[in-house]
Amino acid sequence: MTLEEIKAAVDAGKKVHWANKAYDVVKSRDSYHIVCNLNGHTIHLTWIDGTTMNGKPEEFFIEPTWQVIVGNIGLVHEGQSERIALEEYEKACEMPWARGRDESVTLFCDGEIIKEKEHE
Repeated sequence: MTLEEIKAAVDAGKKVHWANKAYDVVKSRDSYHIVCNLNGHTIHLTWIDGTTMNGKPEEFFIEPTWQVIVGNIGLVHEGQSERIALEEYEKACEMPWARGRDESVTLFCDGEIIKEKEHE
């Protein structure tokens, strides 16, 4: 990711990581930082020149957003965990809710359909 892509993603509320999920890119007032969520250690996203990044561009990534949508109910889950999204999808497929019964259930990752159960 380029520096501009990283900043835009953080500004848009996306979870951006460096190297692995232990390092988050965050914004505080007018500067961006890389924070280790294991020990709180923080460094600036860039060197003092404002353009040289602390990390290679290919090491930065956006954590995917998972969503479960049920027919006429709408969004019933949104988050970054694939495991939890799959659990919520399975629950929604079996739900006894009056409004949700016999509705289609769709699992999305970053807007792409991953699984879909059509209503019966």
